[in-house]
Amino acid sequence: MQYLFVHEDREYVAQPGEELHSDLGVLTIPESITPGEVIETHLGEPFEARRLRGPDLFHHLQRTGAPMLPRDIGLIIGHTGIERSDCVLDTGTGSGVLAAYLGRVGAEVVSYERDSEFVEVARENMETAGVTANVSIRAADLSDELDTEFEKAPFDVFTLDTGDASSLITAAPDILSPGGFVAAYSPFIEQTRNIAQNAADVGLSEIQTYETIQREMEFGDRGSRPSTAGVGHSGYLTFARYHPSQWAERTASKNSSRYCSRWAELFPGNESGYPLPQSRYSVSNGRTPNSDSTGMTVESLTCSLPRSRSKVSW
Repeated sequence: MQYLFVHEDREYVAQPGEELHSDLGVLTIPESITPGEVIETHLGEPFEARRLRGPDLFHHLQRTGAPMLPRDIGLIIGHTGIERSDCVLDTGTGSGVLAAYLGRVGAEVVSYERDSEFVEVARENMETAGVTANVSIRAADLSDELDTEFEKAPFDVFTLDTGDASSLITAAPDILSPGGFVAAYSPFIEQTRNIAQNAADVGLSEIQTYETIQREMEFGDRGSRPSTAGVGHSGYLTFARYHPSQWAERTASKNSSRYCSRWAELFPGNESGYPLPQSRYSVSNGRTPNSDSTGMTVESLTCSLPRSRSKVSW
């Protein structure tokens, strides 16, 4: 386990048994140490041991670019309710700051990153954060691995921080458990608009987009006001939720013939239907799709939801 060692405005991250070398002297960290314990360098300079927390990780993890800021991560956790034992599919790992935070909350995280150098840094950061047991960093592009993740679905939350988030979000109904959330981050308005539109197109609901702005307050002798230093804006966050029953109702109202577009190859001419989650539906009117079913109308379609074992029938 890594600890934070603090001397006035100096902070270092190290684990028991290591030595820290600085102009303040050599700090030999004992194999057994507890938060709050004070140890001294060979020059007599004191360092206090502290347990690493989220803000400490943000400042001390290695960087591979601009990481997601704590205020954005806080909104994701707050809006999706991520908690211990939740399963999260994450794409666009970067340096792994979001994955580390979610892992420390207690969630099981599978995170995809296509840049091999970023992957190595992120894996080292997971060790520093102490979450290697429940955070897995995959060196791959999620768009190439969706079939694999469909087999492992459902996930409780799907987080995206990539340039192709507007495309990947269309897979959310195949990935999420009933009531599950999508949280997509983007620095650009145009991409954010596409994310929200595509979320609606595939039947997600409760779609909301927020701009994240935060300003620090200054209190002085002359008065109090927001700080004029720095930029308060960090990005845009779009949240959406998967409710199979609402999807079925919406689809039925739009498509009275009740066709399923993903069975277009079995039902030629029925391409105008609206999709249900892949590999989670079956015909339940006593007839099985076959090569002779051209033009057949699906009278009853049942969507099986693996985690809840509930069903949505058309």
